[in-house]
Amino acid sequence: ERLTELASINQSFSAIVPGLQHAWDSTSLGLLKTCPYKYYLSMIEGWRPKRESHHLTFGILYHQCLEYFDRLVCQGLSREDATRATVKKALCETGTRDAEGKFIPWQTDMTQKTREIFVRTIVWHIEHYSSAEEQVVVNSQGKPLVELSFRFEAGLTFSASGESVLLCGHLDKVVEIQGGLWIKDYKTTKNTISSSYFAKYSPDNQMSMYSLAGQLVLSKPVSGVIVDAVQLAIGFSRFQSGFAHRTPGIIEEWLQDSKEWIKRAETFALSRWWPMNDTAC
Repeated sequence: ERLTELASINQSFSAIVPGLQHAWDSTSLGLLKTCPYKYYLSMIEGWRPKRESHHLTFGILYHQCLEYFDRLVCQGLSREDATRATVKKALCETGTRDAEGKFIPWQTDMTQKTREIFVRTIVWHIEHYSSAEEQVVVNSQGKPLVELSFRFEAGLTFSASGESVLLCGHLDKVVEIQGGLWIKDYKTTKNTISSSYFAKYSPDNQMSMYSLAGQLVLSKPVSGVIVDAVQLAIGFSRFQSGFAHRTPGIIEEWLQDSKEWIKRAETFALSRWWPMNDTAC
């Protein structure tokens, strides 16, 4: 009954085969690859942490504010005015209002992800990349390609339901550098950023899906993903960028492997059994 109900709650799941997901993003696919049982608990039963994840909230707001800044600049606002508007948004978003309308600033138990550090990091990010050679790609309607949603067929049909498998998600930003197209992705970390930090993104499920999505959405080759990382500390925010290159061969290999994993998801749903990978969990 729970699996049947899921289709009415989440449109990503099949109404024909209970528990079968037909629209996949990088998060759900990554969970499946890590551990099918972990995928089941998170995506199907909907288990969540008891407390709000300040890491997740910080990351979401960070993305939203940088997207807001890019849109303002593409609309013709000066960088200074766009920065002021973005800071105002950052201040407003990092808090709530009580029943009487009093503003209550966001409080966290993490010394490296406070409200002050959040606003500081937004401002310093804008200043750090002010001289970057990249340009935000604008589509034929004049809209900047930031927080670009994608949804396309993966070239796989479930035998049990006849439904096509879809890959979907959001791209932070599409930029052009020296004639080449890249996907931008923002990351925050408390650890020191080095070459080993960026090495973990090759191979990486999320970056490969983004590269494939970029070239399908744009109908042009995409070189890969630029990871704009920031190390957060009490006294500083340190920025560094790394490149996660993706050749056509790597993208094709990732797609074929992913389709095999999704085929297994069909087997798990039909048997109503998602095995635990106890070496990963």
